[in-house]
Amino acid sequence: MTETETTADRFGLSAPPRRSRGLANLARKKPTAQETAPFTLDTIPDSNTETGPDPATLTEAERADLTTCQAVLQQHHASFWLTGKALETINKRRLYRADHPTFEAFLDTWDITPTDAYRMMNGWPLAHRLLHETSPS
Repeated sequence: MTETETTADRFGLSAPPRRSRGLANLARKKPTAQETAPFTLDTIPDSNTETGPDPATLTEAERADLTTCQAVLQQHHASFWLTGKALETINKRRLYRADHPTFEAFLDTWDITPTDAYRMMNGWPLAHRLLHETSPS
């Protein structure tokens, strides 16, 4: 990543020209049908497919596969924030209490480390605030 490149740039979340970077671009960007479609392991291109003959350029099929993979990455950011809010709700309201003695025990059943859970829980409010502050009225 270069000095001026943001995470949003790396994952194709912003399009030039832009006045701001990062999460603010998510609010401005209108998702395409492909970006809002649910992905499954079967709809993500296979990593074992041969590459095109020219190492410097992509074939039309490779460009389509790249677009699909980038859409998955965009949805990953949103799911990170959604997961954070869901975890915060479960934790603060103790919705785990019927089946688990502690929030950490609940996390263990989902294979989520407490560190990751708290990182997601701390991250979603910022994304929410930024998206609402920059969304067009």
